[in-house]
Amino acid sequence: MPKEELRRRVIPVHESFVEVNSTYLHFEGTNDYTKEKTIIEDIVDKFGKKINLVWEEEWKEVVPGIVTREDLRQQHVRIHQRACPVRIKFQNYHEYGEYDNCGGYDDYKDSPVSSYYYWVQYESGRQRFIKRVLYLGIIALIAVSAMFIREQYHRRLLRWELDQVENVKVVYYGENFHPSGNNTVILAAGKNKDLISELYKKIASIKLVTYIFPDEDERQESDPLFEIIFTYKNGRNDRIESTETGKCIYRCLLGAGWVGGACEDLPDIIKSLVVRDVPERR
Repeated sequence: MPKEELRRRVIPVHESFVEVNSTYLHFEGTNDYTKEKTIIEDIVDKFGKKINLVWEEEWKEVVPGIVTREDLRQQHVRIHQRACPVRIKFQNYHEYGEYDNCGGYDDYKDSPVSSYYYWVQYESGRQRFIKRVLYLGIIALIAVSAMFIREQYHRRLLRWELDQVENVKVVYYGENFHPSGNNTVILAAGKNKDLISELYKKIASIKLVTYIFPDEDERQESDPLFEIIFTYKNGRNDRIESTETGKCIYRCLLGAGWVGGACEDLPDIIKSLVVRDVPERR
């Protein structure tokens, strides 16, 4: 028995009629051949009655609104608006044969391997308009939502909550920027919870600006006075860099973009951290 696919597929009729056809493919090999074909097995009209199909070379109306014809190995069916809705059953066949030593071939009888159904339905201009509006509305809603989420995501220096912080690495390069001689301290959430909370809240309270596509004079390219790297339990991190004076901090976005703001007293807090006697200091 062929496998039947009962999933509903719809062919909308927008004009006066829609035409559906069968298919036939023949593949010739060196010692064998393969045929693949899909025929129109039956059609059920809008009253639920199976139609007696007629396949002739000229178009023939088998019932009001449904006409058929056949040329060579292809079936053609035209379904007009007044006949809708109708159900069409297609049947897929596969045939394979190998050539024998006498110049002929051993013919393998073809057999149906699967079948599936289409529903042909008429859609008025109003229905098409409503569907198009709904479709465009869904796309617009997705786009606006994505932009909103992206905007909110970019507008935060620290993208995850305080209770998700695993550790914080503070690197102080100094006013003359000596990366090889920096002072570094690592604050672990288990042992330095209060210090992490103080630093997190200070940064989270900064009034921010966002430059997704900054002009050349708006880019951040100076050597930082310090860096602060928040690592979270999900494995992600936020790398916060400062300007040369340390009074402004920012997080880089894709390309040359950045989000950041000013914090006058943050350099003093950072200096106090790197000289404080913290067990995890490096």
